[in-house]
Amino acid sequence: MRAPAAAVAGIASAALMVITVPWDLRTYGEVFYSDSAMGFDRVGFLVIYLAIPTALLTLILTAMLGVRSQGSDERATRAALGETAATSMRRTVLAGLRDGAIATGAAFILAGAAHLFLEMTHGWPWFSTRTDAWATRAVEAAMGTVALAIAHAVAARRAGRSPVEQRRAGLEPYRPPRIGRLAIAATGALSASAGVIVGIAASHGGDYADPSATAATVSDVAYVVAWVAACGLALTAVLPWATTLAIHALGATTRLADRAGSIELAAVLRTRATDPTKATGRVVMAIGALAFLVGLLSSVQTGVRHSDAFAFVYTEYPTASGAVTDRLLAIDGVAHVIAADIVGENPAVEIIAVDPAQLVGLDDEVALALQTHPTAAVANAPSTAQITVDPKDPFTYRPEAVVPLVGYGVAYVNSARVNLPPVGHAYFVYVSPAADRAAIESEVMTGVEGVTGQGIHYVAGQDGGYSYEDPAAGTWILWSLLILVGLSPLAFAAVRAGGRNAATLTALGSSARTVRIAVVVEGATLAVIATLVGTATGVTARALLTMLDRARLSLNGIITDSYVGTALGSVNWTAVIPVVLLICASYAVLTAAVASAVHLETPSEALREGMARR
Repeated sequence: MRAPAAAVAGIASAALMVITVPWDLRTYGEVFYSDSAMGFDRVGFLVIYLAIPTALLTLILTAMLGVRSQGSDERATRAALGETAATSMRRTVLAGLRDGAIATGAAFILAGAAHLFLEMTHGWPWFSTRTDAWATRAVEAAMGTVALAIAHAVAARRAGRSPVEQRRAGLEPYRPPRIGRLAIAATGALSASAGVIVGIAASHGGDYADPSATAATVSDVAYVVAWVAACGLALTAVLPWATTLAIHALGATTRLADRAGSIELAAVLRTRATDPTKATGRVVMAIGALAFLVGLLSSVQTGVRHSDAFAFVYTEYPTASGAVTDRLLAIDGVAHVIAADIVGENPAVEIIAVDPAQLVGLDDEVALALQTHPTAAVANAPSTAQITVDPKDPFTYRPEAVVPLVGYGVAYVNSARVNLPPVGHAYFVYVSPAADRAAIESEVMTGVEGVTGQGIHYVAGQDGGYSYEDPAAGTWILWSLLILVGLSPLAFAAVRAGGRNAATLTALGSSARTVRIAVVVEGATLAVIATLVGTATGVTARALLTMLDRARLSLNGIITDSYVGTALGSVNWTAVIPVVLLICASYAVLTAAVASAVHLETPSEALREGMARR
């Protein structure tokens, strides 16, 4: 299984890499330009962020896809020739590293080629847009390689099985899961870490001063433990239980077939439902784990959002050029312009003082946030420490709290509560529904006499970059291909594992067509239950972790008006639903294709084949 395991590692890495490709470069090309370097701090953060997906990938490669670096016969032969266990382990790990480097390297090359192609076709110099994406993809490739190497190492430590034992493994009867020590430990760790985070947050309730270093560190560690425990609980308890649920659902399809008058199909389904194999559990675990990952990792920003009419914030330095509002309103498509003052800037944000009364009716959410929390800043920042006028002197101005904003690059403060001299001017631009926003942006950024600096903040458009809330068409196409390729070995193995039973039914008088339909119905049923349970578990884990994260961030002055609303809003439903439907439909189609092509081998044929090999 070396080749399928390497393919899965490469596919998983490619699925992450395609996110960093600027698919919508044509629309937002100018904002992709970046010459920022990927520092060690960002690399470290990325490694920590990818640790959980890497661990899950390692579990999938070892426990679900059956990674084996070499056959048991070859291991026995090498051991007889004097190869030590340490040498065998070293060679196995090197083989995993080599396979992983080839697979993830191919994914890196393909994603990089797509990146360069987009730059070339849209008039940009090579390596001039999203330069940090190259380092990000390199880290993702390294993590995929490490996952495959660890999987090979774990496989090498397992006791070797003979070819006969390997063949019978998938045909062994399925045993209902029992809650084991790992599941109990994961439940305890999740409960304890949640209690620690909530307890620390509650003890600092209403106090927006910086918490002690010990409290912040303990809360951060507890949050990481909560992530690991949530994933462990899903893999050790929830998904194994889903296998039992899928078997019961297969029995329900038997009753439906009876009511529909398909007596022969019902008989075949009843036989397969009453005699499930370990292969059934593997299918549910693999598809369920994939759906769990989709639900867990598909998230969006939560917080205050600009209205649909909002286009961008236009900034000018050092002073207003005169009649700027009139100039902006004269542009075709611009409906309203609100003037404000820039009262400070730092590498993270520009601080804009605006009167919330002027935003009422145009940007109600922003206006309500500034009116409800007049001493706070509305911004996307992890703490109040980032909202400073002078980074060298953070006490010149610092808000008491932060209301989360969906977007980047700006911080809005109530002008009535800030007494700071303006260093520039900002203009909130709102457009009509049918306006050509690209043309408006181009006309706004034309040179103006007396202005030394201009800028546009898209804010709600995530700086004009790739939006996880609205993936490009190219991303959907590539994800579809990756899912199809990744599920193909699983569908083939599942059909082959149940092929002996199907062939026996055929030999006993059932028509081959009915048996193949039963195989497809079984595969579709398992996929539906696995995706439903996996997605529900992933979404629940995402919501819970979001609430714990907001409780942790409350130590830094982050305001959360509704934890439940924030948790539900953090799930990227527009991505989760299509992807899980794609997973379910892909596996059903692949099962139908494999069932129509594979030969149903009867027990007598298997016996003759075994005798011929001898």
